[in-house]
Amino acid sequence: MTADGGRLSTDALFQILGNSRRRFIIRHLYRTNDPVDLKELARLIAAEEEGTTPEALTDEERQRVYVSLYQTHLPTLTESGLIEYDESERTLSIDRRALEAHCVEATADRWLVGYAVVALVCALGGVVFSLGGVVGAGGASGFLLVVSLALAGLVIGQYLRRTRTFTRKCLLSLVD
Repeated sequence: MTADGGRLSTDALFQILGNSRRRFIIRHLYRTNDPVDLKELARLIAAEEEGTTPEALTDEERQRVYVSLYQTHLPTLTESGLIEYDESERTLSIDRRALEAHCVEATADRWLVGYAVVALVCALGGVVFSLGGVVGAGGASGFLLVVSLALAGLVIGQYLRRTRTFTRKCLLSLVD
């Protein structure tokens, strides 16, 4: 969801995640359940980028990252609805449900839904044939019903399994 309650497009989500600093912010906030101070986050990002410890950073290195976070990355992430920023406390926190919802949306296999619809239509046709006593259909209607229900079950099961798998991979790619 975006800050105004809308959904992010898959392209918008991947554009947001295409920046290493934004991925770092999301990863760090996802791992910690508490709000994180913006200055501390800038310090951690600067240390990672410089390949040093946070204590060994110069003020200039920290300030460069802080300004970038405050002016560029923070607005992008808050407008997307993935994080929340408390201006008075200058802390950030993540909206876990929004992140997970975006990962589900970005990784959903829509083609499986089409197959599920076809299978359900066939199953309904089988029910109509069975209950309607279509002349000459005999055992074929029962067979059609069983095959259609089995196909519908397989497609729906596959859809749910793949969606869970891809969602988990999406989240793990962000937090690992």
